[in-house]
Amino acid sequence: MKPYFPTLQGNERLKQQLGDRVLQGTMAHAYLLQGEIGTGKRLFAHLLAAAMCCEQRTADGVPLPCGVCNTCRKIMEDRTPDLTVIERGDNATIGIEAIRRAKEDMYLSSTENDKKVYIICEANKMTIAAQNALLIALEEPPRDVMIFLLCDDASSLLPTVRSRVQTIRMSLFDPQQMAAFLSTDPKAQRLRTESEELFLDLIVSAAGSPGRALGLLARKEMGALSAKRDCVLAILSAVHSRMRFSTLYEAIGGLSTKRQDMIEELGQLLLALRDLILLKRDENAPLCFFGDRDAARERCDTISLRALFAIYDATQAAILQLNQNVNIGVVTASFADALRAAPSK
Repeated sequence: MKPYFPTLQGNERLKQQLGDRVLQGTMAHAYLLQGEIGTGKRLFAHLLAAAMCCEQRTADGVPLPCGVCNTCRKIMEDRTPDLTVIERGDNATIGIEAIRRAKEDMYLSSTENDKKVYIICEANKMTIAAQNALLIALEEPPRDVMIFLLCDDASSLLPTVRSRVQTIRMSLFDPQQMAAFLSTDPKAQRLRTESEELFLDLIVSAAGSPGRALGLLARKEMGALSAKRDCVLAILSAVHSRMRFSTLYEAIGGLSTKRQDMIEELGQLLLALRDLILLKRDENAPLCFFGDRDAARERCDTISLRALFAIYDATQAAILQLNQNVNIGVVTASFADALRAAPSK
């Protein structure tokens, strides 16, 4: 059987579906790759581009993409004029000019490959004008053009954009998958040899994201994320025990004052809430945030399902506001108000 995307960990069903589509020639012209930071969106977009252009894509027994032909290597290394990666860089947003340049290039013939591929990183950072400019290409794409939009949260993308692309959702790893993934990394194994406790903390702190796990192998990074996890737990404790507003606000004040860091921290809160909601329905549900199932069950018993959903909605609203560049102080205050108003039963 031909192996599909062997360098991408996890997401086995997704890899099978997309690999079949590549070989059958039934790929759509545009995809939205959505998933938490570190789940492999950019890698998968490159692998899909390489697979569609791979010189050995029909060879029996050869992985798809092969990863060794000249075309594969150029695509994976961003060394072909037929692959354009659009990033915001140091800018807060991706503006209309970057999209206009890409659109003009789309109507030129490919230079080396069968496809021209455009990867827009952090697509949710496109301005409204940029998204509208992209709509024409999404509605009537030039022949042999593929567009990949990458983002962790698609809620800030226009409905008209989302309706014109097929969504691919990257999966988070459960603790067992994460342990298996880290078993191939020398740094992770050294950490495990030195301290099994720190290794387990790494798995839990990664919150299901393999990319985050690799980034956390530096001790100082692990310490910083452990502090962030403590902040998430403090917020949950302040909510479920109906503490005074000042105490709740103090817990929320533990979040970062940097916009992107705060978005990531609130993303971890969403993971914790997701675990608790699933535990309400199935005590054996796979967990991403909590490493100690008994502790998670105990915490789950203290918060009603209605309250969990209310907190989840409030957290999503705060993330949306941050992505829309609302003042961080305003976001913090409104988030605190929403949590304080969460139902107790």
